[in-house]
Formats: sequence, structure tokens, C-alpha cells
Amino acid sequence: MLDFFTNIMASIYVSKGSQLGTSNGVLDGYRTRDCRYPIQLRRKSGQKLTLALLLVYVLCQSDDLVDYYVELIQSELKRSETFRSPSNAQDSKPFSSNYIEYGTFDHIVVGSGSAGGIIASRLSEDPFREILLLEAGGSETNFTEIPGMTGAVFKLEYAWNYYTVPQTTACLGLANRQCTYFRGKILGGTSAVNAAVYTRGSKRDFDNWCAEGNLGWCYTDVLPFFKKLENSNINGDPLYHGTGGYINIEYAQPNTRQQRAFIEANIELNSSYVDYNGYRQEGVGIAQLNIINGRRASTGNTYLKEAANRKNLKILTHSHATRILINPKTKKAFGVLFAKNNQYYVARSRKDIVISAGSIGSPQLLMLSGIGPKLHLEKLRIPLIQDLSVGENLQDHVGFGLLHFKSNFSETPKTLKDNVIDYLNGVGEFTNPLNVEGIAFFRTNLTKTDDFADVETLLMRTTNMIDTLYGEDKFNVSAENLTYFFSILLILQHPESRGNLKLKSPDAFEYPLIDPRLLSDPNFKDIETIYEGIMVTLKLLDTEAFKKLGVQLFPIHLPACKQFEYSSKDYWYCHIKQAASTSAHIAGTCKMGQDPLHGAVVDHHLKVYGIQNLRVADASIMPLIPGAHINAAVMMIGEKAAHLIRECP
Repeated sequence: MLDFFTNIMASIYVSKGSQLGTSNGVLDGYRTRDCRYPIQLRRKSGQKLTLALLLVYVLCQSDDLVDYYVELIQSELKRSETFRSPSNAQDSKPFSSNYIEYGTFDHIVVGSGSAGGIIASRLSEDPFREILLLEAGGSETNFTEIPGMTGAVFKLEYAWNYYTVPQTTACLGLANRQCTYFRGKILGGTSAVNAAVYTRGSKRDFDNWCAEGNLGWCYTDVLPFFKKLENSNINGDPLYHGTGGYINIEYAQPNTRQQRAFIEANIELNSSYVDYNGYRQEGVGIAQLNIINGRRASTGNTYLKEAANRKNLKILTHSHATRILINPKTKKAFGVLFAKNNQYYVARSRKDIVISAGSIGSPQLLMLSGIGPKLHLEKLRIPLIQDLSVGENLQDHVGFGLLHFKSNFSETPKTLKDNVIDYLNGVGEFTNPLNVEGIAFFRTNLTKTDDFADVETLLMRTTNMIDTLYGEDKFNVSAENLTYFFSILLILQHPESRGNLKLKSPDAFEYPLIDPRLLSDPNFKDIETIYEGIMVTLKLLDTEAFKKLGVQLFPIHLPACKQFEYSSKDYWYCHIKQAASTSAHIAGTCKMGQDPLHGAVVDHHLKVYGIQNLRVADASIMPLIPGAHINAAVMMIGEKAAHLIRECP
């Protein structure tokens, strides 16, 4: 027995440094996993591991490791309070226009995000393809991998912090009437910094893509690619869920009384308990997250971590793509100009160049390269290569987050150290970016189509993340000890409003002009749908499940709306216009479709119309935004794009 414990102890090694906490010991049939995650040991026949597991648990909670994470979190949170995100990328601009030849590759992928990281990984599985992956940001860290630190990660160098142009129909209560867009500037892109909520969308969402002439993008066509990326641990129907993929899907933690009440209350209102990524989306269920044992599962720390050591894949971080090189006579893309360490480089491509820079970065790069609306490029004196509707068709889900509730149930807040210990064992609130516990999809009376929800609501224990998005620093709201409150975030699923994105200047290091025009549809359907969604949500207060917890709406009184009677329709309309903002689900700016004359930028193979050897693969190609948090669909696009490049060159 002593030898057994000695072997277990010898198999555990915790190193300090930038990746403190790794543990890869394998000895005599027993294996420990990284001490940041729940311990899993392989058991020899007949041996009991109860005492061994207890010993490993104690070892993995070593003071050094816990103290390291406590100090890391304290340091990064403090840094996030004073960090000022740049309003442009001029710090990356080279000092000279001269460039250095970087080399020639079969494929160049611009952007390592939810789609780009997958594309580079999949293409590099073929050892005869040479791949270059360019990423403007750096690598993930121990801090960015903590889901519960998402609110601080947004404020640091790991994210692009874009601001829209001043709005007239939404975000009116924000500074300068500008909405904010957080996008990942890191390996893994936005999958490394987002809320990690895994929702695909309904069957009809993708069938609608097909109905617009995009062959191969119906639900039955894309389902295999969703399943391919997944390692699902939600006990769902295997007809709809995959196992063995890179992205782990598991239920949100912890399970609380509020979560049970939210689910039961929705069922009282004639909703059904569903796996919303299964046969039917409409209903209520526990939130599904792309988390693995409490740690964020991004494309960076899954697909790219696996692929990074392949000799045929070159990953360049801190590399800002500024232009796609295109022969103006043949209209064939042959390379990428990029900046790294304030020096220009040119990488050349034998085959396809794939732009996966997201719904902001991809249209910006295309227009800088001479592909876009003729009049806009001529105004900026950018030589036109192809006249396409780049930057149009911008769509986003509108989020309304001023529904705060109080109840007779409270929890004693844990110390930072206790939360760290929980996290190291794959449990607790640090394992959940938004503390999303439950999700409901439902139709208001404005939508008659079955299983095509027009509203999503998310139950969230109030956290610093919610304060970051919707808190008192933005609306002068005093929320009286939000630690004991919970919130319900309401998201519009199928917006009618359309915005656009344009270049501010021909300078690649200036951020573009983003105008989402939320709630601007001429028939006012978007704002009316949100209002109706609020009315449905408030009916939860009349259910037995909410009454048992003594749930009450916590009133918010915005100064701009003080003239309206509390809870009247005018009151809610005013609050929606003041507080409704983006959900950072920007999509559609390089639309996939049949006809460039009707707004299409890429065809159903994701090839840019009129240009050889150039594709776009990310959320920007979505013709219609799906009713879901779009990260799952973007990863699906990455899997399908890699397939198309291999099979349909």
C-alpha cells in the first residue's frame, strides 16, 4: 500500500512558470490529468482508488498552485481596471513600407478564431499541404482560460475593443450613444474570450440559408459538421450530437435553486424541457457550454494545440494582415501583406487564401485589398479590383439586460481562494463565463412559425460580467448588493434591422466604421418583439416556482425615462432604446449567396465572386443570422470550409 501511494505521489509534478499547474505523470498504469481540472485516474483491475484520489486531490490543491492563481487573478483584475484599449492599431504599424519575403505556402489562413483555427488545423492534417496561419493577437494564458474571468479579459489586450458610430435607435444610454463590440484578439479568436454558450440554432435557420440558393447549407447538410466538432457530454440524442470531436460540450455549473425555479417556471408557462441543440430548439433547458472540466474549450487550446507541432503548419502570432495581394489583370490572389514587429512581410500562396478575420476584420481586409463597393473605395482612392457588397447586410442579436430580480434565497459569497480551489477541481462559478444557468427559447405572438423562436432568455446569477455589460457604470443604476440578485438577459433572435461597415480610411491600422443600426427596421418589429419578450418573461413572476423563492422584479429607473409611468409600454420602449445593445454576435458582412448583384460576396463554396484563390469563412458569410449564440455555427463553418477546400478546390 505504501508503494502504491509512493508511485502516485511520484507521478505528480507541478511546475511553476507561465504554465504553472501542468501535471502529466504516468506511472504503473495510473495517470493524472492537469491539476487545474478534475483528477482522473486509470484503475488497475481490483484496485480501489478512494484513498489515492483523496491524496491526489490534496496534492493538487498545493498552496503554491492555489496562491499562484489567486495572485494571477488579483493582478489581472487590477490591470483590467486601468488598461486603456487602443482606438486603433497604429502601434503595430511598420516604420517603413519596405517588406521582407516570408515564404511560399499552399494555403494562408488569416485569423485563428472560431473558424480559422479549425481550417488551419484540418488542412494541416494533410502532411503534403503547407499552411501559414496569421493571428493579430497573442497566445492564450492561464488567465484567459478561466471562464469566470471573461469580463476582465474583454478589457485587456486579448480583445479588439471596437465602438460603433453614434446610434439613433439603440444604445442611447451608453456613452456617446456608441455600442461596444468585443472580438477576440488571441489564438482561438472570439472562442477564447466569449461567453462559451453553445447553441446551434434551429433547423429552419439553416434551411433558410438553403432557400436563398446556398446549396449544401441546409440543416441536414451542416449537421454532420456540427457533430464532427463536438465531444458532447450532455446525454443528448446521438442523432444530433457528436462525440470524439475537439470541442467539449457540458452542462453549466453550478446547479442552483434559481436554475430549477427558472426551468420549472417556464414549464408552468407551457414551455417544454428540451435539449435545444437536439430535435427541437423551442423550450427551456440547462445551459450548454463549450467548457472542459471547468476550463474554456476554444479552437486555440483544442484544435491548434493539437496541430501546433506539425511541421507543415506555421502559426504566426502578433501578425496583422493589411492587404490581400491580387493580380489586377488575372484577378488571382497570390499572397498576403502583413505586419509583425513593426516590419512588413509578404507571404505567398500557391492555392487558396482563406480570410477568417471575423465579421469586422474580413470585410475590412477585403475592402483594403480593392474588393468592395465601388463608390466607397473610389472615395478613399483605393484601386478597385472587384465591385461587391462587402460590409453590407450587417446583422446582430439585440440584447436587453435590465431585468434584475431579487428573491428570498441568497448564497454566502465565497472567497477568491475558495473559488480558485473550486476552479482547479472543475466546479464552481469560475467555470462559467456569464454564470448562465438556464436558457429558454420561445415565440412571442409576433411569430407563428413552429420551432422558430424569436426570443431567447438566459438566467444568470449576477456577476461582475453582467456589471461589465449592463451595469451601473453604463446606466447610473444603483443595484443594491447585486451579489444576491439574479438577472434574465433577453436576446432578439431574428432581427429585421440591417447595418453596415465601412472603412474609416485606406490605412489598415485604423479601425473601421461600424454602424449596426439596431432596432432601425421601418416596421418596428424588432423593438416590439423585445417588448413582447419582456411581457412573457415577467409572467414568470406569477408562477408557483418563482413565488416559492419570493422572486420580485427589481425596478430600474433610468433618468432618460423618468417621464413615463412605471412598467407602461412607453416605459419599456424607452428602456429598450436606452439599454438595448449588441450581443457581439455580428454577422453577414460578406454575405453568401447566388448573385453578386443582389448582395452576395461569396458563393456556396465560400469563394469570393470574381477573384481566384480567395475564400472567406467566418460569421461574415452568414446570409441570415441564426437564432443562437453564433460561435457554434462559426465553428461549423470552419469544419465545412476545410472540407470544401479539400474536396472542391
